[in-house]
Formats: sequence, C-alpha cells, structure tokens
Amino acid sequence: LHDALPICGWERVLRARLEDARFFWQADLRETFDRWLQKLDTVIFIGGLGSMGDKTRRLEALCRWLAETAGTLDPADAARAGRLSKADLVSGMVGEFDTLQGIMGGIYAGRKGESKAVAEALGEQYLPAGPDSPLPKSLAGALLSMADKADTLAGCFGLGMIPTGAADPNGLRRCALGIIRIMLDFGLTIDVRQFFAKAQQLYGDRQWKLAPHDALDKLMEFFAARLRNYFMSQGQDTLLVDAVLGAGSAQVKECGARLAALAAFSREAGLDRK
Repeated sequence: LHDALPICGWERVLRARLEDARFFWQADLRETFDRWLQKLDTVIFIGGLGSMGDKTRRLEALCRWLAETAGTLDPADAARAGRLSKADLVSGMVGEFDTLQGIMGGIYAGRKGESKAVAEALGEQYLPAGPDSPLPKSLAGALLSMADKADTLAGCFGLGMIPTGAADPNGLRRCALGIIRIMLDFGLTIDVRQFFAKAQQLYGDRQWKLAPHDALDKLMEFFAARLRNYFMSQGQDTLLVDAVLGAGSAQVKECGARLAALAAFSREAGLDRK
C-alpha cells in the first residue's frame, strides 16, 4: 500500500500534464503561422538586437543566401524555414513545455501544409545543442542552424558582447562550434567571413558598440580560435593545426582537408611526434 501511494501521486501529476498538452495541442492547431509571426514582433531577442520577429526576417534572407551559395537546396524553402523558425516560441505548447521549441515548430509545419524541407529544418534548427550532441540530418536544417548561430554571433560581437574567460552568457562558443561541426559534416564550401559579413549586413544601419569591420575581424579571430580548439579536441597535432590555420580559417572544409593531408604526410615521412 505504501509503495502504491507515490505511484498514484505521480500518475495524477502525469495525467494532468498530458491533459494540459492535449489542450495546447488542439488550441495550437487552430492557430496560424501568420498570427504567431505577428506575436513574435513583441518578443525581445537580445537587448539591442530587436525582436524575435526581426530575427526571423534576417534569418529568412540569410537562409536564402546560404541556399543560393550552397546551390543544393531550394532557396524558397530555405527562406521560408528562416521566417517560420521561431514561430512556435509563442505557441501554447512551447509556452508551457519550453524544451519542445523547434520540435513543435517542425510538427506544426507539417500539419499546416509547409513543405517537408521546411518542417525538417524547423525541427532540427537547434542542433547541435552541445559539443557531442547530434547534428541536423537535412541540409535545410543544417543551413537554418548555421544561419541562426551566425545571426547571434554577428549581433553580439557588434554590441561588444565578446566572451571572456569562462563567461559566455549567450553561448557564442557553442554557436561557433556548431557552425564548424555542420560545415565539416556536410562538406560545405562557404566562405565564413562572407557568411558573417552577410549576417552583419542584415542587421541594417544601427548604433553598434564596435565598428562593423572591427567586429568582423574580432569575430573571425574568435572563430579561428574555436576551429583550433575543435581540431585539437580531435587529437590533432598542435604544430599541424597551427600550420593549417596559418593559411587562413575562412574555408572550414579546406582546413579539414589540409589538416588530414598534413597529418598523413607527417606519418609517412616519420615526422609524427606522438
């Protein structure tokens, strides 16, 4: 009897939560993306960087640019995914169960007649969530994830919000690492400096703490340091990594290829110091 009491208590709690979820699910299905997009204009992204509505308009343009640059995804689908990316933040379900953000966006997109590419992108936009977490499986999801992270990086660096020491309140190191992992996994040949410059440009004219050129230089230094850390975490030799990055870090795929070639050459020549 004593063992049954906690079980009954948890069952009541779980039943109530599932009833809540069903209520929000049914209410959200009656809503439209257009209504949610209007509400996003009242949700702050980061102080000084506008609303979530502003962010989705930037992501719409940045995803289109990425798709045109990558050349293997319909730019219209990429742009649509960027525009709808944060809509589920104002849905009833995500308002109550915030860990479902993105996931519900993908499900609702499928239910509301969006393309498969858009639905997949929305569901994968927050991947990878950490250094060892899964990557997006679809190219649409990969490009949306990269665009989201680049928009945050460009905005924060423009405001001088550059991580120092262990402090990184906006997760900028995680953003950079996510972009690196996606670019290597998908073999994307996108110039990172041009990518960040485009993200910066989409903010339009505003009062920045750092001049755009200075902010972009600092962002590229930061990105190169994250790329170095990533290669080192994969067990690569320090001298080889530094030699590769000394030739530039704007093309992540090329950096990976140069490092693999150098590592193979050093082993063949008996130069491996490990």
